[in-house]
Amino acid sequence: MMNRRQFTQLSAMAVAGSQVKASASQQESSQRLGIAPVGLGSIAGVFMDAVGKTSNARLAGFVTGHPVEKGQRFAAQYGFLRARSTRTRA
Repeated sequence: MMNRRQFTQLSAMAVAGSQVKASASQQESSQRLGIAPVGLGSIAGVFMDAVGKTSNARLAGFVTGHPVEKGQRFAAQYGFLRARSTRTRA
C-alpha cells in the first residue's frame, strides 16, 4: 500500500510529467507549469522537493495559514523573497 509521502511524490511527478511534449515535432516552450501547494504540513516539503527536481514544473509560491511559523522558513528554504500574509479575520 502507498503511504502519503509516496502518493505526494508520485502526484508531483505525474503533474510534471503531463507537461512533457508528446512529440519532438511540437513547438518548444520554455514555460514550466507553476505549482503552489496549499498548506505546509509534513508532506509539503516532500512535494516541493519533488516539483523542484522536474524540468517541466516550478514552484510558483505556497499558501499557509501560518506565515510567521512556517511561511518564513519555507520561503527561505525554497528561494522565495518573503512570506506574505493576506489573511483577514471577520
